[in-house]
Amino acid sequence: MNIAISVTNLSKQFKINSPAKRALISRFSNIISGVGKRKKIQPLKHISFDVGKGESLGIIGKNGAGKTTLLKLIAGIYKKDSGEVKIDGKLLFLASLANGMKPNLSVRDNVFLVGSIFGLSNKKIKRIFNKIIEFASLENFTDCKVYQLSTGMKSRLSFSTAIHCVEEMNPNIMLLDEVLSGGGGDEEFKEKNSEKIKEIIHSGKTLVIVSHGLSTIEKLCKRTMWLHQGKIMKIGPSKEVIKAYLEFIKKIKAKKSK
Repeated sequence: MNIAISVTNLSKQFKINSPAKRALISRFSNIISGVGKRKKIQPLKHISFDVGKGESLGIIGKNGAGKTTLLKLIAGIYKKDSGEVKIDGKLLFLASLANGMKPNLSVRDNVFLVGSIFGLSNKKIKRIFNKIIEFASLENFTDCKVYQLSTGMKSRLSFSTAIHCVEEMNPNIMLLDEVLSGGGGDEEFKEKNSEKIKEIIHSGKTLVIVSHGLSTIEKLCKRTMWLHQGKIMKIGPSKEVIKAYLEFIKKIKAKKSK
């Protein structure tokens, strides 16, 4: 198997500052005691896995499991503390843009703004503008301010803009962090964006997809990795991993209810 992403013994630690009210007391106490350490958390602990070229790997786990941290380390957004990440190809990290749209700008202006952030020229953005709007079903709203749109419409706009800009950039490897929830409660659009991701997968690109939508992960990814408290609990066929994860969640809920 040709490898697109190779992760070996990857770890990351963050230092957390003391709360503001206690900061002065903590600093004074540290000076007196000779201790200057801040609280540390380790969202990732000795992670190792490979992703083959043309493969789509799902990543699941509870909030705080280390999923986003892992993607940001692979993308080079965060610096690793230890371990190794090897990438073979042009890589792009994509997170949800739903909260990144400028509410006082029009739909049209937001598309051009986001496109420019992705590094596209105005000429290229103009070329894909109609596709973006049609995919989001916002043909009658291009001159509306974004704050005038419903939550679902904003979500459709952000997904459509991002995914079409990414296609234009044509990366070999895509890291998708919770971008598949686009459309709010619009099930028809969720199906539409899943189909769009399938198109990208079938084009031979390598995808790593983080999502809480387990059925979507199972549909799009042959293989899935389950993270818990910064460690890999299980990696393998998506159906098996998701089943193990759901059983784990069920046990936790049963313990809490006692």
